[in-house]
Amino acid sequence: LGIPAEPLFRSGRVHLVVHAPLDTLSVLMRIVNGTYARTFNKKACRTGHLFPERYLSEPVNDDEYLITVVRYVHANPKKAGIAETEHYDWSSYKEYLEEPVLATTSFVLDIFGSTEAFRRFHQGFDGADMCLDIDSPRNATRPMPDDLARRIAEDELNGLALDELKRLS
Repeated sequence: LGIPAEPLFRSGRVHLVVHAPLDTLSVLMRIVNGTYARTFNKKACRTGHLFPERYLSEPVNDDEYLITVVRYVHANPKKAGIAETEHYDWSSYKEYLEEPVLATTSFVLDIFGSTEAFRRFHQGFDGADMCLDIDSPRNATRPMPDDLARRIAEDELNGLALDELKRLS
C-alpha cells in the first residue's frame, strides 16, 4: 500500500476484524500502528504519535455477532460521511464480492452461503449496529459502566452482595 500525503485515519481510528489470541493481537497492533506511523511520519517529514489512543478490542464469540461486526466495519465510512460502502477504497467490502487480495473472506462468506446474500445483508443495514462504538459507554480503561459491572457481578454471586463478598475470608 502506498502511504498518502495526508493520514488515512483523520479520526485516529481504524476498524479491523482479526482472528488471533489476545497476546498476539497486542503485538500485531503495536507492529501495524508503529510501522504505519513511522512510514507516514518519514514521508510527511514529521515526528510523534499519529494515533491518539491505544487500540480498543472486544471479543466476537459467535457467528451472529461476527457478521454484525463485519457489516459495522464495512458501513463505517458511510456512517462517518466519507463514502458509500461499495466506493470506499480502504475497505475489504469489495474483497468479499470479488477475489480477495488481503482479507480472508471465506469464513464469513460460508456463513452467508453466497456473495449475493452477503451483499443483501449489507444493503439492509439501517445504521443501528453497536460495535465498540465511540458513542458507547466503553472507553480505554473501563470496558463497561461500573453499575453494569456491579449488576453482572451480583448476578454471578447468586444474590451475595458485594459488601458481603468483601467480608469473606
